[in-house]
Amino acid sequence: MHLYLHIGTGRTGTQSLQDFLKKNSEQLAMNGVFYPLAEGKNHHNALALPVCGAKPPRYLMHRYGNDVEKNLQAFHTYFDEIEEKIRKVDPETVILTSEFLGREFKPELGQPLFDRLNALFDSISVVVYFRSPASYYLSAALQTLKASGILKHPTKQVARKILQSYDPLGADMIVREYKREALVNGDVCEDFISVVAPDLVGKLPAPSREQNQTLSAEVMSIIQDYRNAIWPNDNNQFNEETNSLLDLLLEIAHENDLYRPPQLKPELIAELDGLDNDMLWLKETYGFEYSDVDYTADAKPVSRIEGTFDRVHEICLFHRGVKERIMLLGLASYTAANAADKSTPTQVAPVGETRTRPAPARTGTKPAPDGTRPGETFTEQPPADPAKAPQPKSMWPGEIARIKELEPRLRLPEREVYDTPKLNNLFRETGMIQIRQTFPEFDLADLTDWTVHPTGNPVWRIYFNSMAWMSVFTDQDFAGKPQEPHWKKAFDVLEAFVRHVEAEGHRPKNDIWDDHATGYRASYIAWLYTRGLAERITPEFNARLRKVMILHRKTLMGFLDSEKWKFSNHTLFQAEGLADMALIFLTDADRRHRTLEFARTKVDEFIERAVSHAEGTVKEHSIFYHVFLMGRLRETCEYFESIGYPLNNASDDMFIRMNEFLHDIMPVFHRMPGIGDSKHFQRFNKKYIAAFEDGPFQTPRVRYHRSEGKEGEPYPFLSQYPQDGYFIFRSPEPPAQQLHSIFLHRSFRGPHGHWDGMSFVCHWHGEPVFIDSGGPYKYSNPMRYKYFQTQLAHNAPIFDRDPVDLTTQMLGVKTGDDFSAVALGARMGDGRSWVRIFGQYGNSHVVVIDIPVSASSDNKPEFRLHLDPAVEASGDGHDMTAPAGKITLQQSSVDLTASETQALRHGLDGHENAAHISHKATDDERAHPDLEDDFDTRSFITYKDNEMVEGKLLTFDIPLARATLTTIAFGPQTAGFSLLHENGQLSLVREADGASETLLSFSLPTVALG
Repeated sequence: MHLYLHIGTGRTGTQSLQDFLKKNSEQLAMNGVFYPLAEGKNHHNALALPVCGAKPPRYLMHRYGNDVEKNLQAFHTYFDEIEEKIRKVDPETVILTSEFLGREFKPELGQPLFDRLNALFDSISVVVYFRSPASYYLSAALQTLKASGILKHPTKQVARKILQSYDPLGADMIVREYKREALVNGDVCEDFISVVAPDLVGKLPAPSREQNQTLSAEVMSIIQDYRNAIWPNDNNQFNEETNSLLDLLLEIAHENDLYRPPQLKPELIAELDGLDNDMLWLKETYGFEYSDVDYTADAKPVSRIEGTFDRVHEICLFHRGVKERIMLLGLASYTAANAADKSTPTQVAPVGETRTRPAPARTGTKPAPDGTRPGETFTEQPPADPAKAPQPKSMWPGEIARIKELEPRLRLPEREVYDTPKLNNLFRETGMIQIRQTFPEFDLADLTDWTVHPTGNPVWRIYFNSMAWMSVFTDQDFAGKPQEPHWKKAFDVLEAFVRHVEAEGHRPKNDIWDDHATGYRASYIAWLYTRGLAERITPEFNARLRKVMILHRKTLMGFLDSEKWKFSNHTLFQAEGLADMALIFLTDADRRHRTLEFARTKVDEFIERAVSHAEGTVKEHSIFYHVFLMGRLRETCEYFESIGYPLNNASDDMFIRMNEFLHDIMPVFHRMPGIGDSKHFQRFNKKYIAAFEDGPFQTPRVRYHRSEGKEGEPYPFLSQYPQDGYFIFRSPEPPAQQLHSIFLHRSFRGPHGHWDGMSFVCHWHGEPVFIDSGGPYKYSNPMRYKYFQTQLAHNAPIFDRDPVDLTTQMLGVKTGDDFSAVALGARMGDGRSWVRIFGQYGNSHVVVIDIPVSASSDNKPEFRLHLDPAVEASGDGHDMTAPAGKITLQQSSVDLTASETQALRHGLDGHENAAHISHKATDDERAHPDLEDDFDTRSFITYKDNEMVEGKLLTFDIPLARATLTTIAFGPQTAGFSLLHENGQLSLVREADGASETLLSFSLPTVALG
């Protein structure tokens, strides 16, 4: 009889494994594997009573106490019960498990257990799982904070001592790594079964319930603060209050896109996962290696890790702004719940945003079954003006078969968003429709008129008019799962729309004909018609619907012929909707071909205009819309290929460059700077890059970024994308340890871009420091046009706090291995001009040289810095503290001569007095509730669509007609930088170790970087 003794260790899924074994105990027994159950438990923790001595863990302490003699007696009593069960069955194999056995103990403490085991079993295998030291410490810290406000000092798990404690047992030791990638099927339960009974892998009926959810660093920090403030004397004690708060915070984080898996700081990971002598012993003795450890490094003795590690932000990568946002939303949730208890409807709105969600929410009425019989025809209401009704049109023979064959190829943009089991069930259970996730549910019973507008938000109307939400009425969901259809309901909605269009006609400014809505609607009506309505409508309504769809054709072709969307991804929606409409509703083959060829040509022209093939950048001037366009454009290519009209201007080479640019501009993978219409430090839906995850798209540079420098090749110190205006500086370290800066050049403003020329953003050790605030997508919001799209929301030059349309021109680039710089200039109207030189030195310094000049001495130039909320600043702003360390800012200026100033005023392109549109708020606009009086002296940050939170803004007045050097040092630095002015030249000089080095020269007479 053979025993598999599973001993954990901690944080390796032991409880999930025990639950799995209990649920499958009968099936295991049928296959000769006995999992004895005693005392109604799914584990055998009492086996650990002897080895724990006088210091049992919390569970055993509460159950048995800490009297060694009494606990030894309790152990023998428990073992007697287990032995009786085993001998009665007499199986080939037995499994016993307790994570409390995964510990170091003295030989005399283990002897009682070993004696009983050796007496009962013929042979024994001990199965033990270890996490890498860094992974174990982080997981243990997460668990500790659920019951305590105190973090333990980081130490390495004593794997060697645990294994050596079992030497007297004489067992076969099976050592395995607990890491998803190393486990069989990524699951500890399946992995354990592969050891005990390989033939049963994947065949046991009760599935594994291994939990994957963990806290984020920000939630950990809130819980630590809470435990220390409210339960300071109750360490190592779980309580319901903490558990409830934890559940609430995690729910808030996930629902608001604020959840980030916790990560230790890179330097702490390096300490914990650094190769040591014990790791080498594990490898030599058991052939066991941690996959996260570099075994080619020099091994060191295990020693204490120096430093202070009392707070979450001292051990983890941490975003203070996210923490504050979660706390604010938690308070809002509490306030709303408290108000609801008092029967007082409450709405909590973020800064600068009024929610449109009504309170309290309606519940709706469950719709009656459709009841439609096969072959039944729906009867429509007569048109408002029968005289204008088209002649009835019956389907010609074979037409339904033709369109049915086309149905699988229809584009149906974002169907995976609208046609989910959740939304389908919502309608079938309540009669409620969710037009879009960001809005409240809508009771379909309220659709008595197509002008319905329950939220007052124009974006709701765009999504409503798209009619994509009608996918819930069909007979199967996006995944192909059958569901009860509601074709009559689909017909009623479609008829209401047709009647409204017949009555209103085509009014371009009516939101029905929004280009986004029209493109989506053409696709979804074509699909609903093909899927189930074509054979259920009368010839009269068929003719009326086709007339409306021909109006869609005319409208979409007009959109595609206009210049309005020449750089916008909306071109794709328009072309796809036109193509879907043509495939289904144009029965004349020649007309259908001409329309499809027109749609394909317009997409090809858009690609040629909107994507810089050589650089892989896009004209939208928004980082979110870059990745969005990558995914959507790839899908568009596949769609036109599937309908027999392949695109000519899209290629793998283009997508390769787009993917390289995306990884270059992300400071760390899956985190985007908030440039243009993007959220701050935004994650994106990985579906947009799913098509680029292998093959030629994973270039050496992309692999370097994704692997944190472990493979591939790094990006250059300065990557230049001048066509669309990005200059990206990267120090040579792996991404999570770099100083990463972006300097923006804007020769024009893209559809989702801002007036952010000469602005810069900096990330240090993967975390944002000097930020671009992103921007809300809400249309008609004054903050969008008076703040987020202007210099006020950016680290851009500005005179008199008067934001203007700002385009920049290139004045030169200086490249090098340790230092690079870019010079830009801009006219700003009314005789005002600005030259800015931005440079980065290694991973330690950013330098900015500003030269503002004006025809009037009354103008006041301002240097603005928007700080990430996690960055703390001193009163004067010169000393800052970021998650990665100290940051110091210094400024100095040098005089320019009158002739040099004159040369600068006249040396830039364009006339110095040319008009520039001002976005300065009027007094009346400042009275708007969304535009607070002092908005232009504050910082606002977009973390969520249409919502913003208060940020931090530093402003420094700098002199006119002088060159001002701003030096920003990241970390403790000894080098100094100075600006010299001689013979019409500005020189940036670095001094260190008694030597000086000229890094760049700028010619004032020629206004050019030398």
